[in-house]
Amino acid sequence: MRQWMSAIAVAAVFAGLTAVNAAAQVRPGLSELNLSADISAMSPEEGDSETTMNVQLRYGYFLTPAIQLGAQLSAIKFEDVDTFGDVGVFGAYHFGAPGAMAVPYAGAHVGTGFGFDDSNPFSFGAMAGLKYFLGQAGAITPELYVTRSSADDFNWTTFGLRVGVSVFFGGN
Repeated sequence: MRQWMSAIAVAAVFAGLTAVNAAAQVRPGLSELNLSADISAMSPEEGDSETTMNVQLRYGYFLTPAIQLGAQLSAIKFEDVDTFGDVGVFGAYHFGAPGAMAVPYAGAHVGTGFGFDDSNPFSFGAMAGLKYFLGQAGAITPELYVTRSSADDFNWTTFGLRVGVSVFFGGN
């Protein structure tokens, strides 16, 4: 049953991404919903690096064809530690010509963690990626990122490559 649900979800996302929707070009008023995942390296200031699994959901709103602001929610898991997460905001600047099939971007994010035993860390970081449009309503989004997190007695840096899918809607 779970495999069928996964297959249906993948088919629905693919159909949404490839649907022709003239309302979805990078422009003011456009909304983007992005779901991404990655396996990355987490490097604490003390101790050995560990591999982490990260799933992220983002909602962004384009103020101009180049400037996007939004919110993000992440769930993070690594070996022998309960799942924890991060909630925050991001901003991104998009480069390239209007209507381009591939739009590079760079941005920054800031947030706070949840699900920790002692304290919830503050985090900040940077990202750079590409929105590769599969149609006018969706895109594949590879993104390099680095995040620095700091709790009361534990600091770490996470870096990696996340890959996601975006669905665009709304706009003028």
